[in-house]
Amino acid sequence: MGRIDDGLSIAERPEVIFAAFGDMMRVPGTKGSPLDHQARGMDVRIVYSPLDALKLARSNPGRHVMFFAIRVDREGRRQAHCRLRIRAAGHFAGDCHAAAATRRRPGRSREPVQTGRAVGSNRAALRAMAEVFELRPYFEWRGLGFISQSALRIRHAYADWDAEHRFPIPSVRVTDPKAAQCGEVLKGVLKPAQCKLFGRECTPERPVGALMVSSEGSCAAYFNYEHRKVAASAFESPAPV
Repeated sequence: MGRIDDGLSIAERPEVIFAAFGDMMRVPGTKGSPLDHQARGMDVRIVYSPLDALKLARSNPGRHVMFFAIRVDREGRRQAHCRLRIRAAGHFAGDCHAAAATRRRPGRSREPVQTGRAVGSNRAALRAMAEVFELRPYFEWRGLGFISQSALRIRHAYADWDAEHRFPIPSVRVTDPKAAQCGEVLKGVLKPAQCKLFGRECTPERPVGALMVSSEGSCAAYFNYEHRKVAASAFESPAPV
């Protein structure tokens, strides 16, 4: 939750445009989600690619654009290519920065590919990532705590486009609500419906835990499909005689 607060503290600056993917917009921080900040008048925008953030920067020369993302390997490659394109273009009207924690998959040097063409493009993507990103010594994940070498950060050579270097951030550690049992669900100890907040305080419309935010999250998927299916079958079952 602290990473959300760090990003939104930059979004509060009048010269900043906060850009993120749609699945980040409802992630709650201590002062609300990016959508809540947008409702308070801050310039928060949904983008569909890191290159959309670059276009925003070029069309808003007097402002800083921060692309905020916590993504898996595929999106890390896109971010890396975006950084390289920014550097190759040199100085342009408008700044595009990133505040990213790109998740890496331990033990996997590359993703499986099917054709020679895909192998070549994948290697180029990995080279771009290696040039732009480096491993963090450790990173804190919601529900799981600190895991060593589990995330990437932008290398010093690209510090001019790193929002963590360009802007002061509070870097306050904020713990998840104690009642949210995301860690137990992630580790398979509990099923989503066994969480104390599931379907009550925590729903896809007003998520409390990280697993309810995105439609890809296990709690959101369980809420939208599995537990409703169980409820429907119970309703349709004939009453015992």
